Amino acid sequence: MGEKDKISFEITDEIRVFFEETINKFSTPDVEFIPAEIDKEWLLKRRFDLDIKEIIEAFKGGELLKENKIQQPYFVDDLMPISGAKYIKTENDFYAGNVLKYTIEVGEVGKFPHNPQHLKYNSDKKHRKSITMNYQPDKERWGYINEEDWEGLKIELLEYQQHEWVYQTEKYIKKLMRQGRAAVRDFEEAKNIEALDKLLDILEFNKYLFYIMPSLWQCYKLITLKHKKIIYRKIKYCYDFWYDIIDTRNKNTKTDIIDFTIYPKVIEFIASCKSLFDKGYYFDVQNDSITAHPNISMIYTIHEQQKNYVKPDYVESWKAKAEEIAAKDNLKHFLPLNDITKALKIKKKE
Repeated sequence: MGEKDKISFEITDEIRVFFEETINKFSTPDVEFIPAEIDKEWLLKRRFDLDIKEIIEAFKGGELLKENKIQQPYFVDDLMPISGAKYIKTENDFYAGNVLKYTIEVGEVGKFPHNPQHLKYNSDKKHRKSITMNYQPDKERWGYINEEDWEGLKIELLEYQQHEWVYQTEKYIKKLMRQGRAAVRDFEEAKNIEALDKLLDILEFNKYLFYIMPSLWQCYKLITLKHKKIIYRKIKYCYDFWYDIIDTRNKNTKTDIIDFTIYPKVIEFIASCKSLFDKGYYFDVQNDSITAHPNISMIYTIHEQQKNYVKPDYVESWKAKAEEIAAKDNLKHFLPLNDITKALKIKKKE
């Protein structure tokens, strides 16, 4: 690759150490939040004035934190008169890295006279209780900590997450995705060694980055562990063709036009590179269930879609349409965003 074509950014040993330290320090298993009905004894307290401390104590213990499944108590009075009905609900306030806070709230449900289906929840401060937690690797579970320790962990986590090196790497990878798309198009069109070398250079010199960024995203809980593993599998699939492609390169000269019909692995290689660089979705197929997961380029697009597209709810429609197409066409690998927008007949903002 010519010097003028390279993006000016270098991952130094110092940056590598920082990234790996971040992952070792903050990476944890994903938490699954499970709504859990409170004990039946509470159902007898229809006109209760609940002591929230009793509820907290009732939910502390092994079952609350078992296998990283965090139960969240809830109860809404099923009689629902115009006023006076009681509720218990839980909301997540913060969840990133190994730091978690959620709030249990107890209060009174009211209805608006003009619209009985519209509810409002009223609770005073004494009936709201924040639960602060972090992951305890020695116990392989989440545990309660005091508010002061939690605040310190949160500040430290955000300092890592907002570090200049993370910002610069994000910018670099976004540009790298565009450059990769261009390199794939050039090789597909030119079919020569010069174009192939540009694509191979991008893959060779940036392999570490392709893997490290999803790890950081999962560490900060921007994507799930399953999502990260799916991205990893698809990246590995791209690099699995490496030796076949090098062999093809060595069998051709700089003046040759590479015949893709003679070297069918090249066609698969191009498809795998497109799934890495193009915007689109991977798929997780479990029995009859298909879930669409955005690839690296698509994650950036989702993050910025409100600036680039007309409606903010397009992200949901993209995912739903991707899963619909995958189910219909039995797709198990990759679907580009262009195919989805064509199916939805979405026009980009000029």
